[in-house]
Amino acid sequence: MRQREVYICAECGGRSLQWRGQCPVCRAWNTLEAKQEAQTPPGGGKARVGGARAVSSAPEGMRLVEVNIQNEKPYSTGLASLDAILCNGFVPGAALLFGGEPGIGKSTLLLQLAGAVAAAERGALYLSGEESLGQLKSRAERLKVLGPDLLALSSNSVEDALTALEAPHAPALLVVDSVQTLVSPRAEGLPGSVSQVRAVATELVEACKRSQTTLVLVGHVTKDGQLAGPKLLEHMVDTVVSLEGERGQAFRILRVLKNRFGPNQEV
Repeated sequence: MRQREVYICAECGGRSLQWRGQCPVCRAWNTLEAKQEAQTPPGGGKARVGGARAVSSAPEGMRLVEVNIQNEKPYSTGLASLDAILCNGFVPGAALLFGGEPGIGKSTLLLQLAGAVAAAERGALYLSGEESLGQLKSRAERLKVLGPDLLALSSNSVEDALTALEAPHAPALLVVDSVQTLVSPRAEGLPGSVSQVRAVATELVEACKRSQTTLVLVGHVTKDGQLAGPKLLEHMVDTVVSLEGERGQAFRILRVLKNRFGPNQEV
């Protein structure tokens, strides 16, 4: 195969065959980066059998009225106010992105939610790329959420999360704290790079849809309050929630910036 040069947007993953100052998809400036990709020759890989072109079978689609959604009914997060702004809680197979400044309380809140889901005997897995298992247990004890159905992993490999999702009894909830700390062997770059964040998120979202596990990704924010990483990450998930407030204050604000299952801008 021949190689050709394409330009990929670092913000949204959009493609262009020629360099532009502005991404044609998300309209961000100076974000296109040159990449080499294999170019399929004319007739691209279509096998000929006995002189005739072999055409692979394609799915014909499914009647929506026949789709079973009984296993996709929302279940409670364990926090009534969060249930309200998410429209009845967590949806099986859905992906949520929680953003907020460092130290605002994202990890504390999500460990509480994981503990509440585990207490309802649904099974919850908290994967941390930043804390040890000892640190997680100490925080869980302080929050009084320890229980037999609350599992934890301390790892920077997305493979560990995928293995847990492929187990016979996959957890109902997977919390990944944070998506910028995980690494996929199928992508290049350091943890937190555009290519790694895109690969990790894609693999986790697809695996959770197959296992009907609710996925919660923790995302860091930049100095100007925007979620760090490629904009594609926000497009890949179903719901984006921002945790806001002052560290010295006792209260926090949860703001829904995007929600495929209900209204956004709920607070």
